[in-house]
Amino acid sequence: MLARIALVLAFLAPIAGPRPAAAAAIQLGWDDCGLASARNKSFSCGVTTGADVLVATFVPPGGMNQFLGLVGTLEVQTAQATLSPWWQLQGPSACRAGALSASYDFSAYSGCADFWANRNAMGGLNYDAAFEGANRGRIRVICAVPEDLRGPVDASTEYYAFRLTFSHARASGAGACGGCADAACISLTAMLLSQPAGVGDYTLTANGGNALVTWQGGTCASGTQTGTWGKLKSIYR
Repeated sequence: MLARIALVLAFLAPIAGPRPAAAAAIQLGWDDCGLASARNKSFSCGVTTGADVLVATFVPPGGMNQFLGLVGTLEVQTAQATLSPWWQLQGPSACRAGALSASYDFSAYSGCADFWANRNAMGGLNYDAAFEGANRGRIRVICAVPEDLRGPVDASTEYYAFRLTFSHARASGAGACGGCADAACISLTAMLLSQPAGVGDYTLTANGGNALVTWQGGTCASGTQTGTWGKLKSIYR
């Protein structure tokens, strides 16, 4: 299992109780899932402490009895012609390198079901600035459990997938990265749900507004969520 995660990472270089859901879907929200989530996040850009958290969730299709991991793809798009230094989040020359992190620990959350709990989930992320456009960035996230801890997921339940934490580092003061106040749209474009080799994987694509959030009151223009979804399935194997 660890070798499988390493291969992909190398390539990538509160409601009470789980919320029931009716059909396979992926969703995105600030702070938590479902009714506990927010569609927009506004930040004054005046402090360098704290962070904002995006929560991705999924409702699986029927018949997934050996679920063990996922790969999620998100896009960030601003209203400006190019991504500002604020959205330069990974790489040695990025203004805010290290300001974006992923987690699969939902022990402090209760709005949706938590498949990862007590299963030693591991994973990572990659961020590509100026991907398919100078004002776009792409985030890819992977998470998986050891194969012997795979298990069923219920098609009537919404599950936590991953958390993305955007720290407020370098929002103001000396060395600040410009563009914190830039309006942006963040979309969860697709998620591959994986089972052991030969069992069958599923790719879920975005289902409209529930997979879109905004930053600083941004507007999600038409055409958002149309980025290419690569054949990660073969690499994940």
